[in-house]
Amino acid sequence: MLDAAEVLFAEHGFAGTSLRMITQRASVNLASVNYHFGSKEALLQEVFSRRLDPLVQQCCQRLLQQQAAGPVPVASAMAIFLETAQQQVWSRGRDGGRFVRLLSRAFIEPHPALQGVLPKHFAPLVMAYKTVLREALPLLDEATLMWRLHLAFGTLFHALAGNDALQMVARCETVDADDQRMVMQQILPFLSGGMQAGTG
Repeated sequence: MLDAAEVLFAEHGFAGTSLRMITQRASVNLASVNYHFGSKEALLQEVFSRRLDPLVQQCCQRLLQQQAAGPVPVASAMAIFLETAQQQVWSRGRDGGRFVRLLSRAFIEPHPALQGVLPKHFAPLVMAYKTVLREALPLLDEATLMWRLHLAFGTLFHALAGNDALQMVARCETVDADDQRMVMQQILPFLSGGMQAGTG
């Protein structure tokens, strides 16, 4: 049922997906959804929880472990998120890519049910990164730090989704957004440079 909901939410959005569509795809009856989840909103929460909670917990744990040894370099902090997301997303093949598309939709779809999902899951991760990067980049003021975090996470999720933006707008054959090795190789210096710009 969760797999069916994830597919349909990713394809049609929350508003465009009915419980009937989910039950038909999952080959279950409507009573099963109501019994296990209670509502479409609760089902959406569970779809996100099963993917995001392990990702956030593992990232925060790794950041804490690194902090115990001293300030965490910016590149290392960015690598922790990307490596953990790679394990949780790319290693799952098509399922992982589907979830990232759902996550991308949640960022832009103006539906209260979707907008309420993200803070619940991501707040601990954002606070952990804010703490780590505040130590690594003491010269940045609060507003600049948060802007750079905002842009860094947007870049990371875009990369994980495998969006071939350059191919779509310029028919560029050089960049393959599905090449995980090259994404890792290119994105870390890009993010590190952006986060540290103007700090010496």
